[in-house]
Amino acid sequence: PGVGLPSDAESLWAYSEAGTADQAWLLRYGTDQFRMRKFEPCWGAFDYQLVDPFPAIGFGVVDYARRPKAGLEALREAMAPTRLIAEPLGFQAVGTSLRYAPGHPVEVRLVVVNDDFDASGPARVRWSLQRERSPERSGMALVRDALARKSFSGAVEFELPGAAEPAVQVARLSL
Repeated sequence: PGVGLPSDAESLWAYSEAGTADQAWLLRYGTDQFRMRKFEPCWGAFDYQLVDPFPAIGFGVVDYARRPKAGLEALREAMAPTRLIAEPLGFQAVGTSLRYAPGHPVEVRLVVVNDDFDASGPARVRWSLQRERSPERSGMALVRDALARKSFSGAVEFELPGAAEPAVQVARLSL
């Protein structure tokens, strides 16, 4: 992540918008990482600054005029009492996207964090995944890719832990 230098942006507005989107991603990712480690030495997560103290590009999730930024919704989602977190494994980060090596399985670990004292018991997670675009290929590789499966889906049954129990690894999906 990161938006680079202000001089790299098309305008100050574009730079501000990119920074806000980056902040939202970082808040969601960081909060998810802390919540997955429930009952480990790290016991929580917090946002550094809720409101920008003056009109400028700042750390707040609400600007100086009390208008919500994208980070507020990201923080709200990440701090939901019961949250399913999909953690990709074995990927390569390329810019702002994740890529997997061709021919290798895609692995995702699904983790449920429950802080809702009224929610526990049998649960089900239904999931689906589809490829956004095909890899750059030619010849027979292109023909094989045309015949290959492009989407996957399934469901995982599990026992939702009570709020006083550690986070649970729901499933490890290999596609």
